[in-house]
Amino acid sequence: MTAYTINAHQSAIALFALNSSASLLATGSVKGTVIRLFDTKTTGQLREFRRGADPANLHCLRFSPCSSFLAVSSDKDTVHIFAVKNDPNWANRKTVWQQVGFIAEETRRACVQLKLSRATQSATRTELAFLTAGINEASELGSTESLRTAQGRCGLRTYVCHDGGDL
Repeated sequence: MTAYTINAHQSAIALFALNSSASLLATGSVKGTVIRLFDTKTTGQLREFRRGADPANLHCLRFSPCSSFLAVSSDKDTVHIFAVKNDPNWANRKTVWQQVGFIAEETRRACVQLKLSRATQSATRTELAFLTAGINEASELGSTESLRTAQGRCGLRTYVCHDGGDL
């Protein structure tokens, strides 16, 4: 096995995640504004996702089972879901920040953004899990947002920890 170095961020890495086949690596820095996606075979950067303009403490990075989506949670009480693959149905519009040059042209915005309820604001951490159940099954499990992908359906489950312990 060969070791590689990927210069992912200028700041220290706060979180990273591999997809199920270990072909994609997602990284987030301690600044928490940008998530970067890398090909683990070539170590090349594939995408850059904008979580937000304000610094945030990242809680969780999770790939969907089919690697079509990447979910990110933070202390801003939001969940951002990014389309990993180039899919015209999830095309992200050019933002004002991109138009004036503050954000790189290739930076992508979230295709879905969820605001967590006020009850979670005292939480110390938010974890995410994608479900492979169908829409009807997933919605019976509780606080689930469902996403339609090219390969079927998957759901996203949000877990909130109030005491700082493990989930």
